[in-house]
Amino acid sequence: MKRIILILGGFLLFGNHLIAQELPLFTQYREFQSFMNPAALPVDYLSQPYQALRTAGISYRNQWVGYAGGPTTMTARYEHISENLNSTFGGNILQDETGRFGRSGIYGRYAYQIKYADNGAVSVGAKFGVFQNRYNVEGAILRDPGDITGGTNLSQIIPDFGFGVYFNQGFGDGDIVYAGFSIPQFANNFGGVSENGKMEFLYEATHLYFNTGIYKGLGVSGDYGDREMFLEPSVWVKYATGTPIQTDLNIRLHLPDLFWLGTGYGLGFAERFEGNFLHLEGGVVFDEIFGLIDQSIKLGFGYDNFFGNNGYAGFGPSFEVNLSYSWK
Repeated sequence: MKRIILILGGFLLFGNHLIAQELPLFTQYREFQSFMNPAALPVDYLSQPYQALRTAGISYRNQWVGYAGGPTTMTARYEHISENLNSTFGGNILQDETGRFGRSGIYGRYAYQIKYADNGAVSVGAKFGVFQNRYNVEGAILRDPGDITGGTNLSQIIPDFGFGVYFNQGFGDGDIVYAGFSIPQFANNFGGVSENGKMEFLYEATHLYFNTGIYKGLGVSGDYGDREMFLEPSVWVKYATGTPIQTDLNIRLHLPDLFWLGTGYGLGFAERFEGNFLHLEGGVVFDEIFGLIDQSIKLGFGYDNFFGNNGYAGFGPSFEVNLSYSWK
């Protein structure tokens, strides 16, 4: 998804409204479903044989490494599934910096699961929270030195909420299909001049997400853990007002209780679909073979790079690290 860096001379402040991707980007997006869709079930609940009921995790992402002012994102998350209440509770914390722009937020979420079969359910969820947008003018180089908008420090605290639905269906052979649709951000600020005469131009775009995938067993097992090897092809379609549609195609190979490897390809759609980034990911799992019963620790790494004529080729690669702990 296209993001805007506003520290380049001539690229700063070309209008009173700036539209960008405000929500965090992820290479290992299957590990961050709660950020994408408040109705989603945690990945470890669906993929682990003991169905972990609680997950806590942290992540760090450095986008466009080596480029001064490139986006950096830190997140934390917690999820708790109550099977007795058919509910999922959780929360997210976000800290994001891009050049002179910063964004911090905290959210709580709740989802209710409607079971229509032993192995199938539809969840409906919502999240509520508050975030702060910031702009620091210190050291800024403006195209127009007299621009009151670009020459004013800004800080906005905005309430926000999101909504989503999520479907998952298991089959007798152990395969699981899932799909979700969400509007993870409703907050909007259309800019202009506030009552005190201060220019406010940080625009919050509405986002639409759709993702789907399948856990497909390969019928191969070993002397480690309780589950056979499986593939996980998935798709994440993203749209934010003012930006082209972006589609991530991803496939991961899981050797449960040991490691996973994956790769993905990004397609942007403006006048036509065209490839614009490639990503790689991998991780290790520590659970039963390390003496952890009904619990696991996962350490994942991600890498991606833009290419082609998308306007972001040459900014450099992005790296991501994710650490999570799941337990019964």
